[in-house]
Amino acid sequence: MSKVVGTVVGVVVVAGIAWTGAAYYTGTKVEKELIASIDKANVELAKVMPVPGVKFALASFERGVFSSDARYTATLSLPAQEGKPAPAPIEVLVSDHIEHGPFPWSRLKTGKLAPMMATSNAKLEKNGTLDAWFVATKDVPPVSSTFSLGYGGSSTGVVRVAPAEYAEGDSKLAFSGLDINADVGKNGESVKVAGLIESIVATTLSKADGKPLALDFKGVSFDSDMTKGIADLYLGKYSMTTKSLTIAEAQDKPMIVLRDLVQRADLGVQNEKLNVMVGYEVGGVNYKGKDVGGGQFVMKGGNLDPAALKTLNDLYRDMYVRALKSMGSKGEEEMPEMTPEQAQAMQGAMLALLAGNPTLSIDPLQIKTSKGESTFNLNLNLTKPSDKATSIDAMILETIKTLDAKLVVSKGMLAEIFTIAATQEGADPAQAAQMATMQSELVAGMGAQAGVVKVEGDKITSTLNYAAGQVDFNGKKMPVEEFAGEVFSMVLGSGSNMGLSGGDMDEEDEEEMEDAPADEAVPAEPATRVKP
Repeated sequence: MSKVVGTVVGVVVVAGIAWTGAAYYTGTKVEKELIASIDKANVELAKVMPVPGVKFALASFERGVFSSDARYTATLSLPAQEGKPAPAPIEVLVSDHIEHGPFPWSRLKTGKLAPMMATSNAKLEKNGTLDAWFVATKDVPPVSSTFSLGYGGSSTGVVRVAPAEYAEGDSKLAFSGLDINADVGKNGESVKVAGLIESIVATTLSKADGKPLALDFKGVSFDSDMTKGIADLYLGKYSMTTKSLTIAEAQDKPMIVLRDLVQRADLGVQNEKLNVMVGYEVGGVNYKGKDVGGGQFVMKGGNLDPAALKTLNDLYRDMYVRALKSMGSKGEEEMPEMTPEQAQAMQGAMLALLAGNPTLSIDPLQIKTSKGESTFNLNLNLTKPSDKATSIDAMILETIKTLDAKLVVSKGMLAEIFTIAATQEGADPAQAAQMATMQSELVAGMGAQAGVVKVEGDKITSTLNYAAGQVDFNGKKMPVEEFAGEVFSMVLGSGSNMGLSGGDMDEEDEEEMEDAPADEAVPAEPATRVKP
């Protein structure tokens, strides 16, 4: 029995010594990792934010056996402007209690037994710069975080933004707080974040009329799961939702209420080409107590060349950085002109993008009310223009391979919108509804007479198709040059319609009009058109 006890004690002692040695060794590695991470962060920040300059530094590091304590500084430097000396740099302090691995104590207490290099417990310090923020949070650190760093380089944890209440003069802000859960792969190869804000309420006085104005956000959440893929572009899905946004003259008198707001994006790769979808949705709109409707907008891109997109993104980022530098030295933002090398790179990227036959679509743009819905759809197929296309017009025509567009408007929806607008101005609801119905019928009739739409029951429709130099507009086919003349004629208002509902005027008709006596009435053609 004594041998067994001795063996167990020996194992525990050896394990304790091993743990202590591993923890101490980890502590030596943590300091090196911190310094490397700070240096890398400074390099990346200098690329995208040269003005104002932000620099991180390790102010101190006290290493222990099982834990260490570090302090970081983040210094914000603003440039001198208009001959004035540069203001004093603004410094923010962060304290960090780092638990060494392989088994940080805070993780063991919560039953997390997977070995980790370290667990960081960081928080903002009060140092004068952030006093007002600490007052708003009632002396709770405004921002804190807990992150565990794995031996493979990945990290997982949470960033906490504390609830705050701020007031100055006629302005007030109440913020419920925010927790951001994050998982980051080695070297940022993957990033997954999710967070929720219960409410943000901001009140102030309107600059226009001096009346109170309140903004109330409820249930703002976001979720992003992205992984670095082809051409170092991040691919995956992102969404942000808001349960409600209320705009009011006072908190008890809502003027506009937007419900179920959604913004989403999806980036993926198929056959070495990038596909992108961006969508926006409004579940419902209420204006002064009246439900108006909702809608959505979805835009898609396909067959996009990843390398060309990365080149365009890098060019835009370079110009943005140059603009920031210009703003720092001159006190105002100026978008710089592209260098010849940049212009050539952009042209090459655009041609490479078109060579992949990209597609763009709006599918759909939709507006809904209780009386109906209206939609607009667009599908565009593009291609690289030939070397023979030297003029802008020729390049555009060759670039557009096919185009399909369709607009569908509900007369009932139009009438409801007209009714709501009239009643908000004080009109009698019954009279407003009757007048709105007449207005919607008038709009449909005028559009049909002009040839720009067709009316089918409650639907007002318009279609446009283009391919190989030919246009089909509401069922009438014509060369693109003729269609351009029709549009030009309509814009100038040269006739009562675009000539799409009647016949063309030939040379014989024109001669008859020229030979007709001035005092003799000449019967009008069903449609008049300026020929290109």
